Amino acid sequence: MAVRSTNLFSTAQRIFGYKTSTGDDLNGGWTSTSGSKATMTLTLANCTNGTYTDADDKRFTKVVSGVTYTFTANADFTVSSNAASVPCTATVNSIAYNDANNGGAIPASTTFTGSTAVMGGSGTATAGAISGGKDDPFLGMVYKLFRYTQYVPDNTNYEGNSLIIAARNSEDIVFKSPIVDCLGGKNYFGSYLFSAARSVDVTSEILFYESRGGPVLTTTNVPSLAVIPVKETGKTGMFVTSPLNANFAQMQITIKASAGSLDAGNYWYIFDPVLADVTRADRGNIAKLAYGDLPQFMRLDDENIGNLALGTEAAKTKGTLTLASCVNGTYALGTEFSVVVGNTEYVYASDNEFTVSGGAATVKVTAKQGGLIFNDVAHGGVIPNGSASFSNTNVGGSGTVTAGTGDTNGLINGANSADLQQPTPLMSYLDSLLHPIDTVYDSARNFDYIHASEGTLSRSTLTDPLTSPAAYLPWLAGITGTTLLSSSSGFTPWTALESYQAAGSSEPGEWADLETLASWNALQALDPDFFDSISGYRNQINTGFSGIHAGTKLTIDKYIPTLLETETPANHVGLVRKNDFNNPFRLQSVVDPAVDPDVGGSLVKEAIDHGAAAGAIAASTNNVIESADGSYDFSSILTSLQGVQEVPNEFIDDRDGFNRSILLNEGTTGNLGGGIGTSQYTGNRVYLYGESGKMTTETDTLFNIGGDDNAFDIVVELTNFTPFTASAWSGQNGATGSQPDDWFLREKRLLVCGQDNNGSDNDWAFYIVSGFDQSADTKMRLLWVDGYMDENSTNYAYSSEIDMASVQQYGPVVFRVSKSASDVVKFYAQSSLYDDWESNVLTSTPSTAITPTAGTAGADAYIQVGGTLSNSNIWSDASALPAAFSRVMVNDAVFSFSGSGTTSSENHAIVDGGGVNDFGNISYTPLLDIDVSKASAVYAAEFHSTKTVSGTESDIDTTIGYDGAANDVKLMAMEPDSTHGNLWYFGSQDTLAVSGLPSASYKIRITEYDDSDGSINNYIDIGAATATTFSFAGGTYGGKTIYSIDVLAAAGTYGTNGAKSAASVAYFRPDTIGAAANPLSATGTDSESETWTLTRATANNSTDWISSQAIDKSFIQPYKGKFVTAEPPQIEYYTPFSVAMQIRRCWTSSGTGTDHNVFSLLNGSNQGLKIYFEDATMKAVFTDGTNSETATWTQTSFGGWDNVVVQRDPQVGLSIYVNGALANKADHNTLITAFSAPTNAATFSEGTTSQYYPWFALSQFAFYSRYLSTTEVALLNSQLT
Repeated sequence: MAVRSTNLFSTAQRIFGYKTSTGDDLNGGWTSTSGSKATMTLTLANCTNGTYTDADDKRFTKVVSGVTYTFTANADFTVSSNAASVPCTATVNSIAYNDANNGGAIPASTTFTGSTAVMGGSGTATAGAISGGKDDPFLGMVYKLFRYTQYVPDNTNYEGNSLIIAARNSEDIVFKSPIVDCLGGKNYFGSYLFSAARSVDVTSEILFYESRGGPVLTTTNVPSLAVIPVKETGKTGMFVTSPLNANFAQMQITIKASAGSLDAGNYWYIFDPVLADVTRADRGNIAKLAYGDLPQFMRLDDENIGNLALGTEAAKTKGTLTLASCVNGTYALGTEFSVVVGNTEYVYASDNEFTVSGGAATVKVTAKQGGLIFNDVAHGGVIPNGSASFSNTNVGGSGTVTAGTGDTNGLINGANSADLQQPTPLMSYLDSLLHPIDTVYDSARNFDYIHASEGTLSRSTLTDPLTSPAAYLPWLAGITGTTLLSSSSGFTPWTALESYQAAGSSEPGEWADLETLASWNALQALDPDFFDSISGYRNQINTGFSGIHAGTKLTIDKYIPTLLETETPANHVGLVRKNDFNNPFRLQSVVDPAVDPDVGGSLVKEAIDHGAAAGAIAASTNNVIESADGSYDFSSILTSLQGVQEVPNEFIDDRDGFNRSILLNEGTTGNLGGGIGTSQYTGNRVYLYGESGKMTTETDTLFNIGGDDNAFDIVVELTNFTPFTASAWSGQNGATGSQPDDWFLREKRLLVCGQDNNGSDNDWAFYIVSGFDQSADTKMRLLWVDGYMDENSTNYAYSSEIDMASVQQYGPVVFRVSKSASDVVKFYAQSSLYDDWESNVLTSTPSTAITPTAGTAGADAYIQVGGTLSNSNIWSDASALPAAFSRVMVNDAVFSFSGSGTTSSENHAIVDGGGVNDFGNISYTPLLDIDVSKASAVYAAEFHSTKTVSGTESDIDTTIGYDGAANDVKLMAMEPDSTHGNLWYFGSQDTLAVSGLPSASYKIRITEYDDSDGSINNYIDIGAATATTFSFAGGTYGGKTIYSIDVLAAAGTYGTNGAKSAASVAYFRPDTIGAAANPLSATGTDSESETWTLTRATANNSTDWISSQAIDKSFIQPYKGKFVTAEPPQIEYYTPFSVAMQIRRCWTSSGTGTDHNVFSLLNGSNQGLKIYFEDATMKAVFTDGTNSETATWTQTSFGGWDNVVVQRDPQVGLSIYVNGALANKADHNTLITAFSAPTNAATFSEGTTSQYYPWFALSQFAFYSRYLSTTEVALLNSQLT
């Protein structure tokens, strides 16, 4: 039903505001800006040279009598020779901005102030004449000045107000209503009452817009042109049709003097503006029924009211058009010609058939509609006299069509109607009268739900959030348990700024809009409730995101696409993955940056936080590679240098926090590799040390915490703790006297100990142990030894068995030992630093005091965390604990906690067996806090721990150390230089040659990149020689990192730092040779159009060699031995997965049947996944040992990078994608059955640690526990490429 009986203007708009209205609401939003801005030209002298584009630099001001007058340069300007002429325009319509010679307030020939950047210290900006400024007309609401009561006759509640418009100069006046919402393709009627204090011509029109701030749409609606005599009041009406793409409408009224020009002080009133939808087809259903029930004679009179009312119809304009250079031919009666004036197209039609001969014709025309406005200007209309802008489309589309002039051939005789009755007044009356009933009827009818199986689908506007009126949404949210959410950041996303439009601005989202804000804080606070939109509310209710379906992955996956800036979210990546950092309470969204409303920001994350399960934490990324369940950042391996280095670390970090780090030593189960890496669960940095790593502090006399009567407290927080056991004792007991038996607590793993930098004192240690008796022991205990260099039976204490049901293997795990000043030791084990310690106390043996024997090392004392303890094979020696150390706190007193309440109702948390009433806000302030999350980055060699004495903190240098020897597995890390760019690695078995040179004498410079310091000033110069071909053998240059090879005329001069010389005839850089069909003989052309050929050797496992290749990305090159990951993914025949890699190989393997492993994920029965090369083919095989699926890709180009995704869905089978496209899909094998055990070994490359396997290089690798969609694969490919 149309809103035809309702004024589109709000109450405030139709009564021109209230006495209290201000700002945009002043005068009900009716405005006029038909004044003009003053202009001038500034002459700059002694200013700073430069080109100025910044808004501040283009702003010039003058203060007169305390008033600041601001002008802005019309364009960017340049100061040259310290001078410039700068045209400027005032920022406000006002005559006051003119100079005194032109009626303004600014002194003539005055100087203006500019920015410091422009003016410097002595610059001047002198104004020429300042003119052209004119005031806007005065608009003001006149309270209760009315001609009649609106809507209800003689009811004083509807008296209304009027708007006075007063001229301040002789300019024509244009004023406009506020912009209101409308619909496209509808009929609208606009009207108002106008009262004139002098005779004027009033032009009224309805403007339509597709968007607020957008351009006015062109229509064929004809403006209303009325002549209002002096002291007369006239009612003006306009029937118009809105364009189909119209969404907004505005009434515009133009006042011109009927003769001469307006005078300052002339004034007029308007009253009762109306803009209503009068589309007949959209009349209300109840109104139609009521009208149909009227007697036929009433309806007949109503429909023919024009025959009953007095008045004259509008006369149509007549005129003559002259055609020139048009297409010859005979054209029909009614051929149309049109001309656009303003935003209106005026259409005329030929009175008769006419013929164009010789390109010319004279055509008599009549306007398609009546009205004075169709006349030319000379005859009271708006068409320019003699206009040559008429369309020629209907006369061949070429030539000109020109209107005649004068009283005979001009556009004449058009006249407005007089006293005509509007059509069907009775129908309009009924429509208005029954509008409320129609509204109720339509609402009730739209509550019905019709299923598609019963006819055309019709959704209920009562219960369907996508079609429900906005006013119903809070109610609908209530019955669906939905909390309608808004952004909690308090800040404005950048996307929200695109719709911000400052008052008076013509376009939203421009810098000029943002510059109107007073400060950066105002910008941040502009639109913090970015989610507070009707569409956002609809989507939240529809998906159940923050209601009945909140917290589920499926719901969040459905809701995220509603946030994306696209009409086709299915074509873009937008999803959430569970178990981020292997933590069930962490989520991560993955959103295509092309449609992310807040790229790199937190908008999507905050949305997910609102709808996630209780306690869950969300994160967000725009990169598919960062949404994996185990991946590697090879760019961070070389922490200080680039080029080519053997991987210096004991592991390559799993940045996703699944502890799937690549291990470079052949360790035992649970080995994590030594160094700073990414933790599971929290995302903080933790110390992953495995069998070989440790942390040591600098020396400090306060670290002598052991010894008689010294109280202390030590807390160790771990993650990824691997339990261990003690096998049955089978050795000989070498203990004598009071020494502990060798079998007693024989399996020791060190947690933390004291050390002496210059002796063997400060010998205290805290362990986790197993082997309580000589039989096999599967239990673990805690052990404290206070004097580990002294083997006796009284200087240690141990705990009862640790309950692994309450202490989780996958962290955090917290162990604590404390000793009172009377030397009584207590042990604790629990899963959090903030659990109740006394509820998790272990039984200590002895329960009485021990006899400490630890000596003091004085200023040489330091503390060691992790690693081994080895002192000539004595009882206290310990192995390293496979675990990740997160935090170690050492205190020189027993920790105490305050804030305990006296009653249970006061207690908010339990600490040390007592309640606290401060919401559990418990913090630890130990003597030494070794918090590994403070390490600056992965692989950091040191960081600062915190020592606190009497409330004063200081840094303690803490160093990452290793107990082991060199890595078992050799990997080469290669990385472009951040300054010099790509590099070239020269293989020791390869040959590089340049050929086809003119026979002449040349010299050659090979610029070597120094991997130790990143310099490129190391040169290998080859003296002058005459040849057409030069070869460079790997035997001579192999193993070197090359920046460039420059061949130039013998008399030439080399470029600096390997740069190409003007005398160069051949110049090799890493990009000279790219991918090739034959990797053993690859060619490329350099910048001098010379040909270079790289001859590679054939790979074999007995030659110490890596293939020549460009270092154009950060990557690892397997070199010697295979390598594995910690905690490999577990896949079964029923689990989906994807493996993504960016891989390069520079060879083909040795023939069909010989395969070379790239990556395998298998169990002990070789069930699982294997990806390998066989000849020129990459194969992926998924097998249960008997039945398999195989996907293949035959490689045709070698030496370049390829993006490969191998993935399997249990319902689809195995597929392989290469560079974003499906390369091959295996036949789905339904015979594959359950494995004997999940996969438990992830292996890269092949061979033993004494064999060379440089088969491939990896720039990216990621494992996903999901089946990547094709959009994810495509986005991943584009991001990696």
